Amino acid sequence: GDYASAGNNSRAVLSLELFNPTYWKQDPLTVAKTGLAKMKTAVNKALGASPVRSKMPTPLETPLGTSYGADGKRL
Repeated sequence: GDYASAGNNSRAVLSLELFNPTYWKQDPLTVAKTGLAKMKTAVNKALGASPVRSKMPTPLETPLGTSYGADGKRL
C-alpha cells in the first residue's frame, strides 16, 4: 500500500525483494510479515519516528487502491 510520510504528506510505495534463497524455502506469509515489520522499522528510523505498531492494516487486509495516512486513517 501507499504510506504517507510523517510531516509532508508525500506518498511512497515500498517493495520487498528477496534475493536470499533461504527465504524462498520458508512460509511466504511469515516471510512477508517479517519483511513488512523490518521495513516499517527502517522507515521509522529514517524518518526519526518512534517504533510504534502501525495502525494501518496489513497488505492482506487492505483492498487494492486503498491508501492510509501516517496516522492510520484512510485517505
